Amino acid sequence: MKNITILALASVLLLSWVASAQAFNERDYARAKVGDKNLSHAKLEGANLLIINLQDAKLKGANLKGANLHKANLQASKAKGAIFQGANLWAANFESADLEGVDLSRSMLFAADLRRARLLGAKLQGANLRAALLSGANLAGANLSSANLSVANLSSSILAGANLTGANLTDANLKGVYYDSATVWPAGFTPPPSSPLTE
Repeated sequence: MKNITILALASVLLLSWVASAQAFNERDYARAKVGDKNLSHAKLEGANLLIINLQDAKLKGANLKGANLHKANLQASKAKGAIFQGANLWAANFESADLEGVDLSRSMLFAADLRRARLLGAKLQGANLRAALLSGANLAGANLSSANLSVANLSSSILAGANLTGANLTDANLKGVYYDSATVWPAGFTPPPSSPLTE
């Protein structure tokens, strides 16, 4: 009898949690759904935007600190100066996005697609970029200190002036990467020869 009561209580709590999560999802989606996807300077801190489609969206200066954007589609979005600090961006798609000057520090970018993204001067310190796709990305002047870039694909990316102090580059693909004398590598790390810069 006692076990049945505990199971019944657990079921009620679970259903309550699911209903609460669904309501939260609907509320946050409503906040984010803008006809022309213009979310410039929007305040979406901590919002639950799971699997949301923000392709080509305008996110300049938006605050998405701590937001849940797991598997979100932000392909070709224009998010210059946006704040994604501590956000969950696991498997998010930022392909060809303009992320110049964005704050992605301590964010979860595991397996995220950042191919050909513009990340000039981006703050990525402490970010988890394990297995992320960064081929062709422009990371000039980016702060990648203490970032986890293990197994990440950085082929043909631009790392001129980037700070990789303390970064984890275990098994990262650096084929065809371009860097210069201002690039700071982790202590003891020997990068491959820099490739010519191509536009």
